[in-house]
Amino acid sequence: MVRRTPSRRAFLRLGGVSLAAAALAPHAFGSTAFTDPRPARLASRPGSITLLSSLGNRYIVDRATLLAAPDASSVIQDAIDAAAADGIPTVELPPGDPDDYACHSAVHLKGRSLIGVGTTLTVGSAIPARALLNASGITGGSKPSLNEDHGSGSTRIRIPDELRGSMAAGTVLGIEARVQTTGPATTGTGQQGWAFEMHQVDRVRGPFAYLDEPLIWDYPVAAGARAFIIQPVSDFAIEGIRITATDAHSQPIRGVLVREAIRPTIDVALLDAGGGVLVLNSMHSTIRAQVDALPRYYDEFGYGVVIAGASAYATAEVNGGNCRHLFSTLADERPSPTGGANEQWGDPRHLVVRGSGWAGPDSLAVWDTHPYGYDITFDRCDAHGGGSDAAGFQIRNRNVALSQCSSTSAGNVAARLAPGQASGVRITGGSFTGAARAGIGLAAGCSVSGATIRGNGEAGIIVNDESTQATVANSLIESNAGFGVQDQSSGEHTGVLLEGNTIPYSDTQHLGVLLPQSDMIIRENHFRGFASVDAAIHQPGPNVQIVNNTAGA
Repeated sequence: MVRRTPSRRAFLRLGGVSLAAAALAPHAFGSTAFTDPRPARLASRPGSITLLSSLGNRYIVDRATLLAAPDASSVIQDAIDAAAADGIPTVELPPGDPDDYACHSAVHLKGRSLIGVGTTLTVGSAIPARALLNASGITGGSKPSLNEDHGSGSTRIRIPDELRGSMAAGTVLGIEARVQTTGPATTGTGQQGWAFEMHQVDRVRGPFAYLDEPLIWDYPVAAGARAFIIQPVSDFAIEGIRITATDAHSQPIRGVLVREAIRPTIDVALLDAGGGVLVLNSMHSTIRAQVDALPRYYDEFGYGVVIAGASAYATAEVNGGNCRHLFSTLADERPSPTGGANEQWGDPRHLVVRGSGWAGPDSLAVWDTHPYGYDITFDRCDAHGGGSDAAGFQIRNRNVALSQCSSTSAGNVAARLAPGQASGVRITGGSFTGAARAGIGLAAGCSVSGATIRGNGEAGIIVNDESTQATVANSLIESNAGFGVQDQSSGEHTGVLLEGNTIPYSDTQHLGVLLPQSDMIIRENHFRGFASVDAAIHQPGPNVQIVNNTAGA
């Protein structure tokens, strides 16, 4: 047994049995409760750590040691270092309440799982790191140029000469090019985003690497297309841990950062913390988070869960509120090669988000996407309340689905589909009610089908110049302030369709459609309670098509 006592007083136990106890029973390693071999480096452990291997799968940190430690992070890091050296996959933390385990430095998981059992970690001072708990792979080596164009939908790439021999089935590949993927309103701004995807190689045949799925974007040689290998950390978990802070405003640090990872599982809670969870450039992630107040609602440390960069195939279940955004997306933010403002790379794709959230008085949208992202589904998410800046949903990227979602009593709009940023958004079912302002604001190529839009403080549906090819169909639009549908455009949109909706008259909603412009089609809607269709549709433009609508009972 090795026992030394420098500044770090760390003591680990496994399976509830200390090494000192094992020393009193010298044949313990031969008993059925323990398995050989012993940890490979047990006799040369640095610091004051004493380890015992039982069942060969986890080290358990002693509660008394964590309570006594000036910096609980140092004790946890010692345990992780020992587990990494011995090939032990998991470190377990004991139960603890807020302020029990004060953390003053970052923890790096080194590919280990970190499992809490009702464990609270309290950030006790400003920590100069991106997150308290960090797990990361490696993006290293060269980024050689591709020598031929690769278009959207391609399932293979020609391997650059520099990467020949380095690729095989399962290799994780990054592909990027200076091709804009964000909406036109971002062009020339700090939110302009560039193409970057991560893929796993399915197989290699000759000069080609075949990918796990088709490319989303174009990667032309002229746009500096290049490829590189990512060495991810994989198959680990951060679970059963709650993170809080003694002063979230002066201690801005995310609770968890996972990057360049495959198949991570994150299951944490955040309570009055200085930051949330960021998953960056990772694939097949599973995220569960309870977020009970992130007081830094004024910056990115107020985001509950963020999926960012080239992340793909993630599921996130997020509940809670009183933060800037309960959920959002971001890009991989990188320094500019020319020394200018940072650049934004990558669109998180193929995400499914579920949960229930509420907005505090200083919150922005509960459910949000930044201009980065592709194929994101909000499945039965609900949002409630908030101050004058709080939307239930704010969508700023392409190809998003809101499936059976609801927003009630939002302080701003129920659902904002950002003009010039969002496109191809699909709202199916659900309800958008009681917002202080409008129900749903439309963007290009968006559709609303089978939804209820009721009792909002402005019009139920807002049409603007960016609403080209938007559709609202088979929905109930009732009891909104003034108008069921209001066209606020100057007539620049084309192809807007209102079809099969029920838009009744009420004491508050005294017009069905106000000022429809351009070539809008208003077809087969029922304007219940209006004296006539003409009474329901106010001052349509000369090219508006009004076809087969009904009014009355």
